[in-house]
Amino acid sequence: MATPKKILIYAPYAIWGPHFETDLELAQRCLDAGNEVIFLGCRGGLLTCFPNQTHRQSVCRMCMSRFRKGMKWLGTSNAAVKDFLNLTVQQQQEIDKLRTMELSSCDEVRSIVLEGADIGVAAISSVISILREPKPDILEHMELVRINLISAARVFFSLLNHIRAEHPHTLIVFNGRYAQLRPALSAARLLEVETCVHERASVLDRFSLSINTTTHDLGAMQQEMLRISKTSELDESEKQKLAFEWYEERRGNVTQGWESYTAHQQWGHLPELATDRLNLVIFISSEDELEAFEEWRNPYYPDQNEGIELLLSDARLAGKFKIFVREHPNLQGIDNSQTRRIRNLAERYPDFQLISAESPVSTYSLLDQSDVVLTFGSTVGIEAVYKGKPSFLIGRAYYENLGCCVQPASHEELITLLCAFAVGDRTMLPPAELCREAVVTYGLYSKLWGQTFNYVKVHGLRTVTMTRGDRIKLLRPSLFSWLVFQCETLFKRGRIS
Repeated sequence: MATPKKILIYAPYAIWGPHFETDLELAQRCLDAGNEVIFLGCRGGLLTCFPNQTHRQSVCRMCMSRFRKGMKWLGTSNAAVKDFLNLTVQQQQEIDKLRTMELSSCDEVRSIVLEGADIGVAAISSVISILREPKPDILEHMELVRINLISAARVFFSLLNHIRAEHPHTLIVFNGRYAQLRPALSAARLLEVETCVHERASVLDRFSLSINTTTHDLGAMQQEMLRISKTSELDESEKQKLAFEWYEERRGNVTQGWESYTAHQQWGHLPELATDRLNLVIFISSEDELEAFEEWRNPYYPDQNEGIELLLSDARLAGKFKIFVREHPNLQGIDNSQTRRIRNLAERYPDFQLISAESPVSTYSLLDQSDVVLTFGSTVGIEAVYKGKPSFLIGRAYYENLGCCVQPASHEELITLLCAFAVGDRTMLPPAELCREAVVTYGLYSKLWGQTFNYVKVHGLRTVTMTRGDRIKLLRPSLFSWLVFQCETLFKRGRIS
């Protein structure tokens, strides 16, 4: 009989479904296997967190209420529960130094390391996501930066202390990116404890589970993609059917792992396309999503806008293409350095057409009518391959090693290849069979990556219930905590005088 293992679950985001429910799912699985489970919850010890950035007490109460209901579902006799906050006087003194540290740039923040933990990267990742700004002004947002640094340090030291005291076999945590989560992984890795990081999968009824890494690890996810393709027991026709289903669901605005960003668009709605030259469509991503991670940095350009401007200003492409840029719908309503600059480019280059994030122009209708597609890492790059479109990739992407895209080694080579393509040269395009294999590999990965739930029933993107036999439990915050939150919100909005 296997020796029981001690499992530590750090769950500070109890207010976020389905992630807290996934913590409970994993806890119950561990208990089913005869293991010991210790939950580390938050009792308000985080000065800020992504679900509660201003540390509103009413939000804390709702979060703690949901946590208690989750523990009740799990059974208080089955799992131990402790406050994550666990600092020594000396550690608190180290944290206090962060309050007065001189900082003036993102790079300075990124470089902050605490006993081997990259708390600066964790903090800047949260700051960028909160502001939706890939290049935040550190001086302008110093308070936000400091509070995330301090929170990151609190988590790192606290988890170090818990791990040293409990000697767990495994630490389980959600996401692994934000300032209140990434340092927990740093603590576990420093003490050589296995980590399991869970996240949404690409379809609603699954969740991803990464061992000793995260879903942001480009190389690890590429290996997983190939593993799923090689180890699947489906025959080739079944693989293709399942993979193609994923692409068609995206084109049909079906909710998958996250909300459909194209639901507001009108199928068939198109801009005026050129008839005297080729239509080159560039599909861009939101720069803030992975800006904090070095391995996702574009190796060719400082950012996407720089690459686009170099294309627009190159006389060698003049008269050969009409260039369109489709803003990612995730940028709707966002006013940041990326959106301001791309709109400035649209004003300076009249032959270039910007399709805004809010535009009803259909991404997939535009893709279908394009002559060539260019991406910096967007999923549309491989979706173009699915539709048989020439797809140029000049950036990082999960599918970059599948051989289905034209991947120039430099900007100069990109221009050379585009000029050749414009006069009818197609020798740079990958073979059709290789493209088909790549499309199936990526689609299969998107459909099958992760694990199906045993104890969680998914009703939508954010609504899930816990199940045990015939019993179904919705983890609502207590009515009192919810009413306090609603009243506080009304006061803040000035609706009650």
